[in-house]
Amino acid sequence: MRKLVLLMLAVALAAGCSKSPEKTVLAKVGDKEITLAQFNAELAQVPDKYKKQFMQDKEAFLDELIVREVLRQEAERQFGPLDSTAVAAQSDTAHTMNPAWFQRINQVVQKATDTVKVSMAEARDFYNKRSAEMGGKSFGEMAPMIQAYLKRQKQQVLASAYVDTLKAHAKIWKNEKIIAKWDAELQNPVRDALKKGKPVAALFTVTDFAPAMEAWSNLQSALAGKEDQVTAVLVNLREMPYLGRRYKIMQVPTLVILDKDGNELGRKVGATSTQDLAQALADAGLPVQSEAAPDTTAKAQSQ
Repeated sequence: MRKLVLLMLAVALAAGCSKSPEKTVLAKVGDKEITLAQFNAELAQVPDKYKKQFMQDKEAFLDELIVREVLRQEAERQFGPLDSTAVAAQSDTAHTMNPAWFQRINQVVQKATDTVKVSMAEARDFYNKRSAEMGGKSFGEMAPMIQAYLKRQKQQVLASAYVDTLKAHAKIWKNEKIIAKWDAELQNPVRDALKKGKPVAALFTVTDFAPAMEAWSNLQSALAGKEDQVTAVLVNLREMPYLGRRYKIMQVPTLVILDKDGNELGRKVGATSTQDLAQALADAGLPVQSEAAPDTTAKAQSQ
């Protein structure tokens, strides 16, 4: 009986000490914790058209919450904490950021980017390079719209650089164990290929884009006979858009060359011919077909 009581006590103590999954800490910005409860509450607020994307790429959404908290702390540093009236005026849940902070965050970003200017010379240069796209309108007619467009672009670049600076000075911790678990749940042919212990030549594209598929055929030709030394991988970003963010893909097709440990050796953007792809592989130190392989791009163009 005594042993049974002690066993029940041990179980009760273990249960009391265990951490609720909803209290799991996913990240910290300074002393501020971002918990699983907050993550789920914030994700529930995302419009349905974006929710699927973030459900596939949870780390990206966590990064969004980290950036938001970095900016919130900077807003608090610049403007002080919210007073109780401002907090009470906003409907808020137990886990999501109080909406009153978003106005402060916007003020911080605007303050950092409000010095952006676009000269008339910049607008004129933009117009001259794209005059065929202006629908026959004169520069005088288009100038205000061009300046506004270029200003928004500059502000976005400046805002991104500003956030990167704040993040670099912030004390940020991420729960790599949870992130690794998320990553393991995702389809990732690049990660799977690296498990073979060989360098990887990964072609990122969308499979309904004909030139990109020609590039895949030509990449295989460039590596013909070298399959035991290099693994070629096709990544369809239509099915796995989260890998585009992870590998910083801005244009398709993009060839990313990795060593056996996953370190990037080089990349080639927009290349589709066997010659260009083979050169990119050779520049990265990977073995390629010694003789010129058939180039499906050139063949397609000649037909």
